[in-house]
Amino acid sequence: MRFKVKANPANNVSKSLRITLPVKVAEILNVEDGDTVEYVVNAENNELYVSLQKEKEN
Repeated sequence: MRFKVKANPANNVSKSLRITLPVKVAEILNVEDGDTVEYVVNAENNELYVSLQKEKEN
Protein backbone atom coordinates (compact mmCIF):
# COMPACT_ATOMS: atom_id res chain seq x y z
CA MET A 1 0.00 0.00 0.00
CA ARG A 2 1.12 3.51 -0.66
CA PHE A 3 -0.34 6.72 0.81
CA LYS A 4 0.49 10.38 0.28
CA VAL A 5 -0.17 13.07 2.86
CA LYS A 6 0.82 16.75 3.03
CA ALA A 7 2.75 18.16 5.96
CA ASN A 8 1.30 21.31 7.50
CA PRO A 9 2.60 23.59 10.27
CA ALA A 10 1.64 22.27 13.71
CA ASN A 11 1.12 25.84 14.95
CA ASN A 12 2.34 29.39 14.38
CA VAL A 13 5.27 29.34 16.84
CA SER A 14 6.80 25.89 16.36
CA LYS A 15 8.86 24.53 13.49
CA SER A 16 7.10 21.18 13.91
CA LEU A 17 5.01 19.79 11.09
CA ARG A 18 1.79 17.81 11.32
CA ILE A 19 0.58 15.04 9.04
CA THR A 20 -2.72 13.19 8.98
CA LEU A 21 -2.81 9.45 9.49
CA PRO A 22 -4.90 7.97 6.66
CA VAL A 23 -8.02 6.14 7.90
CA LYS A 24 -6.89 2.84 6.37
CA VAL A 25 -3.54 3.03 8.20
CA ALA A 26 -5.31 3.90 11.46
CA GLU A 27 -7.56 0.87 10.98
CA ILE A 28 -4.60 -1.44 10.29
CA LEU A 29 -2.77 -0.17 13.40
CA ASN A 30 -6.01 -0.12 15.44
CA VAL A 31 -5.31 3.53 16.35
CA GLU A 32 -8.07 5.50 18.02
CA ASP A 33 -8.39 9.10 19.22
CA GLY A 34 -5.86 9.73 21.99
CA ASP A 35 -3.54 6.82 21.12
CA THR A 36 0.18 7.39 20.63
CA VAL A 37 1.85 6.38 17.36
CA GLU A 38 5.60 5.76 17.34
CA TYR A 39 7.73 6.47 14.26
CA VAL A 40 10.66 4.08 13.79
CA VAL A 41 13.32 5.42 11.41
CA ASN A 42 16.14 3.29 9.98
CA ALA A 43 18.83 4.16 7.47
CA GLU A 44 20.14 1.26 5.44
CA ASN A 45 22.10 1.10 2.16
CA ASN A 46 21.63 4.85 1.53
CA GLU A 47 17.85 4.47 1.94
CA LEU A 48 15.62 5.74 4.72
CA TYR A 49 12.85 3.51 6.07
CA VAL A 50 10.08 4.83 8.30
CA SER A 51 7.57 2.56 9.97
CA LEU A 52 4.73 3.29 12.35
CA GLN A 53 3.45 1.32 15.27
CA LYS A 54 0.85 1.98 17.90
CA GLU A 55 2.47 2.45 21.28
CA LYS A 56 1.51 -0.37 23.60
CA GLU A 57 -0.41 0.58 26.70
CA ASN A 58 1.11 -0.31 30.06
